[in-house]
Amino acid sequence: METDTRIIEVLEQALLKLDEVSTQLSKIEGNTHLIELQQDSLSNGLKELKNTVRNDNIIG
Repeated sequence: METDTRIIEVLEQALLKLDEVSTQLSKIEGNTHLIELQQDSLSNGLKELKNTVRNDNIIG
């Protein structure tokens, strides 16, 4: 019985650790999504800037 109890304790600890890791991964995933949105925004802004400079060069 003592071995069974110890196995259960170890499994419970493993589950707690997995839950912690899962929470951390969720936070990382959220941060990664925000970074992707910022990169898209910067990319769009850069494209607009390039087009503006290109148009200015054509006009001027």
